[in-house]
Amino acid sequence: MLELTYEAASDTQPDAPSWYLLVRRQGTTTPMPFSQRRTLDQSLPTNFVLHQSEPNPTGGMTRIRFDLPIERLVRLDVFDLLGRRVATLADRNYSAGSHSTEWDLRDDNGAPVGAGVYVYRISAGAFRAKGKMSVVP
Repeated sequence: MLELTYEAASDTQPDAPSWYLLVRRQGTTTPMPFSQRRTLDQSLPTNFVLHQSEPNPTGGMTRIRFDLPIERLVRLDVFDLLGRRVATLADRNYSAGSHSTEWDLRDDNGAPVGAGVYVYRISAGAFRAKGKMSVVP
């Protein structure tokens, strides 16, 4: 059985990592030896961002990236220039962080889309943004 508890350290040192795990056997006060490895600072995004699709223009698979500073329900749709929804690429909760989804240039029924300009739109809470991509034959 493993039971984890934590408490704030009062004797932190300026060059200490921002987090650590201290393991003790039950009933003892001496920590068990363990190896510690610093990790790169992987900070969370500070803003909602919808990035340009890559590659653009595309004739095959394309990737759409987005950043979320907090967890949100994300909906990512693709529309043709007449405003008709062609495909829904995301409709679920995403954790805070940087994410991406791929589109295989097929509509929701699995049929390939034609060449042309398409608009992709993200909704994540109150955040709304859109971008354009070109599909070439």
